[in-house]
Amino acid sequence: MAPRKNTASGADDGDDKVQRDSTSDSAAIEFSPDALAQALLKAFNGVSASSKNARPHPDKLSDGKNPAFEDWLALMKDKFRFDAESYPTEEQRISYIRGRVEGKAASHLRPRLGDGAASPLATCDEIFDFLRSVFRDRNARRRAREQLDNLTLGRGAPFYEFHGEFVRLATEAGLALDEWKDRLEGKLSFRIRSATARAFNNDAVTFDEYVQEVSEQAYLVEQQVAKEKSNTPKAYGRPNTQRSSTTASTSKKTAGRAPRYEQETLANGTRRFKDPKIRKLAAEGKCFVCEKTGHNWYDCPRKDGAAVAETTARENTEGMSKKGKRAVIEGETDTEESDSDSGKADA
Repeated sequence: MAPRKNTASGADDGDDKVQRDSTSDSAAIEFSPDALAQALLKAFNGVSASSKNARPHPDKLSDGKNPAFEDWLALMKDKFRFDAESYPTEEQRISYIRGRVEGKAASHLRPRLGDGAASPLATCDEIFDFLRSVFRDRNARRRAREQLDNLTLGRGAPFYEFHGEFVRLATEAGLALDEWKDRLEGKLSFRIRSATARAFNNDAVTFDEYVQEVSEQAYLVEQQVAKEKSNTPKAYGRPNTQRSSTTASTSKKTAGRAPRYEQETLANGTRRFKDPKIRKLAAEGKCFVCEKTGHNWYDCPRKDGAAVAETTARENTEGMSKKGKRAVIEGETDTEESDSDSGKADA
């Protein structure tokens, strides 16, 4: 058997075959439907994960109040820190800032970002510093100190609300941390200060530890106040016999009171009934309703005092003369009778 010749052409043919096979395999992997689907799925998952973990967009800054500038600034910095891949360049960050301002903030920022700006802002940090100078409350510390001076813990008020407000104002006022304990103690009630005096006078007790002691005592006071409110009877349910009887008597006396029972004050300071007929009945000691003696009009046996009084007055006036009727209606009486009635009523 003749040996196989290893010619150059034969070697070339073998190399070409291996290269074709390798190229064929690469092409099969590159254009395989499964491989392409996996590559697309991997890219999609990467985009989805990036979008899922992205920070939310901060609200647009307008007047520095809602949202407050410092809150807006913190959210913007978080956005650039955690989503750095989305805003890799300074130009992209500046563009994003311009999209998160409106109103007054946009009007202040626009002249500093234009192409012809005399002093353009070149970085996002410069933009933040500029907006801080615009919306900074230069009296914030003084205002916080005044509010802190007026802050007190009301009896029965929730301590957590008071504590949160105290910490906020103390921070904004620039109060040194070693002064917080003394300032807090001065805003408590005598009962709470007495119960927490040992913790307050102990220098080893920190502010947070002292707050824990105060919160426990404040909670006891809060529970006591709530119990007192629940045990206090309402005004209409108080078992006060004397007050109830007085109220009932007053209601009985004033029930059904007609306008003719109203009184007037004379120039000399004395008072008398406005209606001359009532003045006469009062002078004779008679009931205004049935015109009999022995009882007052509000104790009259004849019920429905106001309606009965109207009926009685109408019955009495029907038999009177025209002049007498006019005297009752218009209040015209003889001078002697009027003076006599007035004197007796005033007496």
